[in-house]
Amino acid sequence: KHWRQLIMVSDFMDPFITSTFKRFGQSVAGRLKLRRKVSPDEASLCDVLVKVRQVFTRIPTSSFQNQCEDKLSYFQNKVLPQIQRLKQSRTIIYVPSYFDYISLRNLLMKVEASFVSVTEYSKVSEVSH
Repeated sequence: KHWRQLIMVSDFMDPFITSTFKRFGQSVAGRLKLRRKVSPDEASLCDVLVKVRQVFTRIPTSSFQNQCEDKLSYFQNKVLPQIQRLKQSRTIIYVPSYFDYISLRNLLMKVEASFVSVTEYSKVSEVSH
């Protein structure tokens, strides 16, 4: 075995980072995970300047291995029909994983939905409408 010091820094607890750390973060002295405790005053959604309706949904999944497919299926069968039925334009869908983003983008293109994709590579002219 090769031993090394591995330091991973992130603003968010992400399952991909956690699994990478568990898999490759082997050390003679063990592992240490630090996380900053956020006070309820700092974590309040009420402090959002622009009052917008935010919806957080827990998506049932059959297993960790199937979570990507389950999330996409849930979106396709539950969320997308509601957005289309209610004609909810200007809806933001945040996708933190690049692989989930590609799956979602392909689904939206397949159903010929009108959408704008904003990524770090997008040009201002592509997202200004």
